[in-house]
Amino acid sequence: MIRLTKIILLLMILSLQFSCTSFFGGRSQNEYYQTIKGREKATFKKIDKWLRQSIQGQTSEIVPVYTRIDSLTLDKKEKQLDIYLTKRLSYRSYREENVKKIRQDLSRFLGFRYRNYTVNIISEGYELAELVPNYYRDSLPLDKNRMRSVENAGQVALVKNISKPYTVTKGLQNRHIALWH
Repeated sequence: MIRLTKIILLLMILSLQFSCTSFFGGRSQNEYYQTIKGREKATFKKIDKWLRQSIQGQTSEIVPVYTRIDSLTLDKKEKQLDIYLTKRLSYRSYREENVKKIRQDLSRFLGFRYRNYTVNIISEGYELAELVPNYYRDSLPLDKNRMRSVENAGQVALVKNISKPYTVTKGLQNRHIALWH
């Protein structure tokens, strides 16, 4: 009985993870696929194949598990392809080299037809290159919104140790730092 319960629970979890509801239209990936036609459908298949192989580690860069295509827009006139992927893509930390390899792998999968297209990979409203932290940017321009502004330099501290008999004037005094692991 316990084994049957575990199997049912596992199946429920897997079905929730693979349903992959879209952020843009409230549709699943399969429902979105049914609405597109022609060249977009062929492009969708190529991108989906690339994603699956990348998740399995068969490409030079691995994409986070459960990353799926949310939607895509193909503008033939402007020669631009915007690929919207689920938020799982944004969970990973990226460096410029990772972004470059992902773009190379994807353009190899897309083939000759898209060689002159601008391909944007977007997750959570951010283009893939925007997910690279300022610290790791060499050729990409720094994101000024992530930098501490001069007018915030004199902010009052969030926490103050009032039991200290002295005042710290240098170091991290009145500066806030965010850490994650």
